Amino acid sequence: SKKFLTTNKMHSSSKNVFTLVLLAVIMAATKAWTSSSVPLHRSSTTMVAMSTDGTTACWAKEQGKALVQRFGNIFEPPEEKQIALENLVLSPSQELIIDSALEEIQNNSAGFRRRFPVRLPSRRATTACFGRILAEMESGRLIATSEQHPLMKDDDDDDDDEVVVDTMISQRVHFLQLLQQLSTYKQGVWSLERQMMKESGIENFGAGYL
Repeated sequence: SKKFLTTNKMHSSSKNVFTLVLLAVIMAATKAWTSSSVPLHRSSTTMVAMSTDGTTACWAKEQGKALVQRFGNIFEPPEEKQIALENLVLSPSQELIIDSALEEIQNNSAGFRRRFPVRLPSRRATTACFGRILAEMESGRLIATSEQHPLMKDDDDDDDDEVVVDTMISQRVHFLQLLQQLSTYKQGVWSLERQMMKESGIENFGAGYL
């Protein structure tokens, strides 16, 4: 049976962020982005010129890595995470950045994929927390809301032609949902994972990522 994730109560600003997240995913599934990017940091005043060459991919890869570490950081204030999330949602490079973050999680070192009993000050350990949580969300054992996301396929939909596309959308949606929760969480992703493990009661949490 599916376990429902519960965390701290959402205030009005976090609801606005969540609305933006859902809107962004819908837009990402129906149109291609072609304009310039929006920086993830509020203090940044430099706009990065985007193109279709390798420079774009390199920039997105670095942004994806930074995104995982920033939202997983125990010392990053929730307010700053909310600002970063809003900028990501509004960014025309959203898909590139999210896919780069997911690639970073997927390519994490095998030696750091299991959960350690104490929080390690390690980039790879932080990345692994994302991997284990997302693996449970993808498996269906852990979900962010009781309502099906509008871009998720129904269980009785057998259209094999859309499986790959739906999988990509599913991964992006789950990643955005996790970022949304971390944006209102006062601790890091290691502590959030611990809370999820306790509240969900899932055995072998994150086994699909190990």
